[in-house]
Amino acid sequence: SKPIKKIMLTAVSLSMILDNKTGTDLIANGSFGTDSAVPAFANTNDTNLSVSPYLTRKWLTITSSGTSQYKGACWNIDKQNGEIFGYPLRLAFDVQSAENTILGINFVFYNADGKRLGSQSPIPCTLSTWRFLHYEDTIKFDDKYKDCASIVMQIITNDSKPIKKIMLTAVSLSMIFDVQASTQYLENKHRLPIVTFTGNLDGISGDKFVNVSWSYTSKSTTLQGYGAIKWQGSSSMAYPKKSYRLKTLKSDFKTKDKIKILPSWNKHSKFNLKAYYTDGLMSRDPTNASIGGAIWASQRNIPKDLIDEDNFGFVDGFPVALYINGKFYGIYSFNLPRPDFDYTKYALIGNMYNELTQFKSQNPNVKLDGSDFEILNLNGKLDEIKTAVNSLISFVSTSSDEDFKQYLSEHINLESVIDYFIFSNIIGNGDAWGKNQVLLSWDGKIWYWQPYDLDVSYSAQFDGTVSPMPTNLMGSWHKVFDRVNQLYSDKIKERYSQIRSWLTPSYVLDRYRSRINEIGTANFEAEHNKWNNPAKDTEDFKQLTENVYHQFKLLDKVWIEDSSQEIEILKNKVESLMAQKK
Repeated sequence: SKPIKKIMLTAVSLSMILDNKTGTDLIANGSFGTDSAVPAFANTNDTNLSVSPYLTRKWLTITSSGTSQYKGACWNIDKQNGEIFGYPLRLAFDVQSAENTILGINFVFYNADGKRLGSQSPIPCTLSTWRFLHYEDTIKFDDKYKDCASIVMQIITNDSKPIKKIMLTAVSLSMIFDVQASTQYLENKHRLPIVTFTGNLDGISGDKFVNVSWSYTSKSTTLQGYGAIKWQGSSSMAYPKKSYRLKTLKSDFKTKDKIKILPSWNKHSKFNLKAYYTDGLMSRDPTNASIGGAIWASQRNIPKDLIDEDNFGFVDGFPVALYINGKFYGIYSFNLPRPDFDYTKYALIGNMYNELTQFKSQNPNVKLDGSDFEILNLNGKLDEIKTAVNSLISFVSTSSDEDFKQYLSEHINLESVIDYFIFSNIIGNGDAWGKNQVLLSWDGKIWYWQPYDLDVSYSAQFDGTVSPMPTNLMGSWHKVFDRVNQLYSDKIKERYSQIRSWLTPSYVLDRYRSRINEIGTANFEAEHNKWNNPAKDTEDFKQLTENVYHQFKLLDKVWIEDSSQEIEILKNKVESLMAQKK
């Protein structure tokens, strides 16, 4: 009960030591110490191993007068029913040598018949003459060896020279549990930011959140906290790889905890970990969103509220590796979710394909319960919103061409509809013409169009299959876009020419290439080994390149070459009239 003047602690960690000094008998033939080592190979009988005390410690001494290759010692490792594969492992030992040499370290995996399945190696150990060295490195066993029958660790020389003397002590293999060391190891392995969730996920669903602790590690940034997660998405809920919604919370698991993940983002308390299970590139949705954000940024009259949003109201995200309770769950995209749009009077999204969401019904009666549209914010009375939406649909479906052009500005923000139409055709968006259209109204009368959910693009389908690319403009089956295309073709062509002056195939492909290369070949392989993704062999960068050029060629022909032909026809008419006048 005495007062404490000062106590200082640092580098506090909790790790499982895989040797029977702690009573955890994880080594097959005794303690993982100097007494249990045997020569590395049966054909290296010229290797002599002995244990002797030196400086109050027991040392394994290795000598050899022979010239056989790969001389050294080995230990059998108990794989603990495969559980040892679940975590990064830290190998450490103290060593000294009578001469300069290099020790190779191998973990070799065997099947029940003694056949070698493969091996993994930490960094080699470089020794200088009679210099004490503490060796330490981390390794995580590849899951492809999880069903092996045995594991052998070798510490060996890789040449055929005799060994004067090598002395080893305090050999240990530890399971890394401390968050910082574990995530730093994983970040080095994946070369991506690491997101971890830790907690009991029993009962999690698309409706039920479960409490977790979370961490985010990227280069010099480490963030940790509390939160709740649930499954996220609609059609993707049926797939084995789930997407997750993360709410960041204070330690009471009730109060929102707004955090800034990227310096360019605003603070948020909601994030999505998107699985993109059916996208062979795991890149379509966020990359298309970055292209869409660039187009919206060039709108002359973009609403200020969207300027203040991250990426002008589109989603934004970057690839990460996700671990839950220490196990690899795949490569995900850490995304900002769709905005709440709580600054608008009305905000809704198309949730189904039908006569209502495609603005064809002449006697509309929307329910706004998800069977047609879904309300994103309820800032007014439900009946008032229904009346406003029904009025919009009726205007589109029943007005004459003359009335449509005369009164359009009282109902629709034309600039947003034209950009929606152009952008969705540029990316070949097959899921934008009823579902996934976000409708925003600041005054309850004029509606602004914003796209969402951009992964069904460039021939990719929602289930991982691939469809043929379109041979004509998309969206003609949606009454708004069909009428705007028919009655405002000159404005569409003018806007497309503006966008096309900077939005080139190279621009699109560079954005895709950057993200795909950021994920990296090894991470794609790890993802496919984990989930066997359905589009892994059908959607690649070559296919994407062909489809990008296909779309630009198609749209250039419709909106630029046709324009040139119209100008030429008009020019000929003027010249003909001038000739008649003369």
